[in-house]
Amino acid sequence: KAFDGDPETFRHTSWAEGENAPGHPHHLTIDMGAEYTIVGFSYLPRQDRHVPDGMIEDWRFDVSQNGDDRETAAEGSFGNILNDPTRRITNFTSPKRCRYIRLVSLSGVLGKPYAGAAEINALIQD
Repeated sequence: KAFDGDPETFRHTSWAEGENAPGHPHHLTIDMGAEYTIVGFSYLPRQDRHVPDGMIEDWRFDVSQNGDDRETAAEGSFGNILNDPTRRITNFTSPKRCRYIRLVSLSGVLGKPYAGAAEINALIQD
């Protein structure tokens, strides 16, 4: 649901309170079905605003050609995403050839242990 082109659907980690809450890091790996050269990615947090707990703050983005051997393409923070939950676009410093993409949530806004995404998209080089 995070790679379906519909901003109204979303993927969210398991939800639990207290000691049973899942902790970071979380990750979502997407098989794009073929190899592409990508120059970045975009992230859209869930748009219903009912659960800001799933908003990713600090992240890492990995790429892979075979699904096992991964390379980190970029790392960063979405910053102020709680107050501005719009699509975030990250461009890589160099293009990456891959079939699999992985967004790793290193921390959530407000220190919450959850992660979610309405859309994750690879920016494919023309």
